[in-house]
Amino acid sequence: MTTQQPQWKCIGHIGDVDPIAHGGAFIYIDETGVYPPKMTWFEPGTDEQWHELEGKTPLDVYRVMLEEDSTREWWYDKLGSIASFTGQTLEQVQADANSADPRVKAWVYDSLVRYFGAEEFDSYPLRMTEDEAYEQYATEMKMSLSR
Repeated sequence: MTTQQPQWKCIGHIGDVDPIAHGGAFIYIDETGVYPPKMTWFEPGTDEQWHELEGKTPLDVYRVMLEEDSTREWWYDKLGSIASFTGQTLEQVQADANSADPRVKAWVYDSLVRYFGAEEFDSYPLRMTEDEAYEQYATEMKMSLSR
């Protein structure tokens, strides 16, 4: 039995226009339709680290699946806290968490990551330097900067 491999396509970003240096994520869909959307969320080093190391500044990259049925997720019954944290209504956060648009859902996950911590969504982040990230995500950065 063979498993169909995903074909990831970047469809946008959330957060800063330069998520590698300033935080945020790239959002991807699987063009085969087998896997749910995902985002690659960047946790950059501090400004102090950057002033010392520049492109060698360490960066953590978290891969977060944007699950299709949010109501079954461990965090769904905690959305009241997320609504308070973000200044939105519970109804709005629930609607966004259940959106079919991965770009809308990614903002909910961004809030979840900021509230609970990225390690709750990916316990094994990739560690690389900013320079390595710019090289690996060059296509996504071009797309992000052109919008």
